Amino acid sequence: MPRYQGRLRRQQRQRAVGISRPFTRSGVAPGPPTPHNGPYRGTDVSNWTGPLSARALKDWDTIGIDLVIVQAIDPPPGYPPGVTRQQLMACRDIGLTTDAYVYLWPADTVQSILARAQLATGLPVRRWWLDVEERGVYSNLIGVALETLDHAPATIQRAGIYTGQWFWDGYLGGTTVFADRPLWTSQYDGIVDPSRVKLYGGWTVVSLKQYAGTSTLAGVGNVDLNVLSATEAGQL
Repeated sequence: MPRYQGRLRRQQRQRAVGISRPFTRSGVAPGPPTPHNGPYRGTDVSNWTGPLSARALKDWDTIGIDLVIVQAIDPPPGYPPGVTRQQLMACRDIGLTTDAYVYLWPADTVQSILARAQLATGLPVRRWWLDVEERGVYSNLIGVALETLDHAPATIQRAGIYTGQWFWDGYLGGTTVFADRPLWTSQYDGIVDPSRVKLYGGWTVVSLKQYAGTSTLAGVGNVDLNVLSATEAGQL
């Protein structure tokens, strides 16, 4: 994501609460900015979500969605069509910060991962995430995929991992090889608190917690609900 995107987002929020320039024409500094109300929240979307309308995204912004994570996908026939670029552009036009993710398949190669990442070419991506939850995916492929996404255009050139303890411990033996990577974990407990998680794989903290799956948010279905850690929120 270009750095101006974060500034645009802050400026929009400042206008929403009536905050102007650092100094008024009288030379008197205004009061401190209104603090963020509650936890930083995000939602992730895919081709199953469908196109995102400007009205829906404005509603998301109003209710406090800080980050939208878009799946980069060009699905085969028989599945809902890919809307990666539409979703990223719609968020950009409203001023919502966007991440993107790629689902990892056992047959994936550097070329197939790059092809999906290139769906976001020229559009704002803050960080790439690798979705690891498919049987038959092993550590060597995960490493290759992460390095590939590290070189995909993004503001933060350090891809993170999306997964869940059920998969990591159950199918990867709880490996700690990737504990230096940002973790976006799924834990459907409905608790909007990134510190309330079960840790695994050598991770000591999470960057994002997906606390609810397949939800409806301001009239938009097939989305998941997330909360950001303070560290991750500080990089928006």
